[in-house]
Amino acid sequence: MSISGNEWLCGARIGVRARSASGPRIGVRLEAGDGARLEASDGWWWGTSRYSEIPGPLGYVSQVTDVHRPRIHVIENSADAGLNLLAPGLGDAEVHVVRAHAGDALPAAEDLQGLIVLGGHMNAYDDEGTPYLPALRELMAAAVDRQVPTLAICLGAQLLAVAGGGQVQVDAPTGVEAGVIEVRLRPGAEEDPVLGPVVQACGHDLQMPSMHFDAVTELPEGAEWLGASRQYPFQAFRLGSALALQFHPEASGAALAAWARQLDAGDAVQIEADWNHAAPHITKVADLLASAFTAQVGQFETSLNPV
Repeated sequence: MSISGNEWLCGARIGVRARSASGPRIGVRLEAGDGARLEASDGWWWGTSRYSEIPGPLGYVSQVTDVHRPRIHVIENSADAGLNLLAPGLGDAEVHVVRAHAGDALPAAEDLQGLIVLGGHMNAYDDEGTPYLPALRELMAAAVDRQVPTLAICLGAQLLAVAGGGQVQVDAPTGVEAGVIEVRLRPGAEEDPVLGPVVQACGHDLQMPSMHFDAVTELPEGAEWLGASRQYPFQAFRLGSALALQFHPEASGAALAAWARQLDAGDAVQIEADWNHAAPHITKVADLLASAFTAQVGQFETSLNPV
C-alpha cells in the first residue's frame, strides 16, 4: 500500500489518496498527529478531528495503525498440492494455509471471508481414510449458505459437488485425465465474477493442467455449468458463491510431472514438455483467476466490515 503526498489535516476532513499494488480496495484507519482517526471509503481516507470542526491545520498524518485486508483460508489436502501458481495473484490478501492432511483444525464458517479448497490424493467419499472430509464438506456447504467466496479445485470441486447434493464417480470409466488438456468455457462464463476476466483476456478455450481419476457425474441442484473438456463434461461449475474447477490452474509443470510419475498416469516427460509449451497461457490464467477471486473476497469483506 502507498499513500501519496505529505497530507495535512486542514479543517475537519481530509482525503488521503491510498492504493494497493494488487488493485483491490483496502480499508485502513489512519492516525493523525493530534489523535484524530481517519476511516477509509472507496480509496479515499476521511477523518474528523476529535478537537475541533473549525478549519485549520490540525496535524500531519503520522502512521497507518490498522490495515483491513481480505482474509483467505486455504485448505491443503495433500502435501504436494499447494497454492503454487495461484499464490502470486492473491496479492495483499491475508492467507491462512490450513494443512488439513497434517492435522490442522478446519476454520469455523463464521470466520471465513474467502475459502480455497485444493486437490488431494483421496476421493471425495473417503471418510474412513480421511476422517476430516465430512467436516470439510459441511464447511463448504456452510460457506455457500453464508455467501462466502469459495474456489474449489479438483478434489475440492468434487467435495463441493457432493456437499451440494451432486454425485462423483470414483475411478470414472473413461479413465485418468492427465496432462495439459483443452477446457472450453461455456456461454455464461464471461459473466462469472472469477472466470469473466479469464474469458475477456484469453477467450473461451483454455489449455490447462489436469490430473484426476474421479469425476463429477451430476451437478448439485441450482449449479451453473461453466466449462467442459473432451473427456469429462463438468470441468467448471458455480454453486452460489463457490466456483469449482476440475482442472488444476495452480499446478506447475514439475508438480504435474511428479503426480504423473507417482500415479503412473502417462508419460511424465511429455506431460512436463507440454506444460512448458503452454506455460505463458497457464500462468496468465492462474494470475487472472487468483486476482479476480481476491477481488471478490475483498468485496465480501467490505460488505462485512463497511467503513
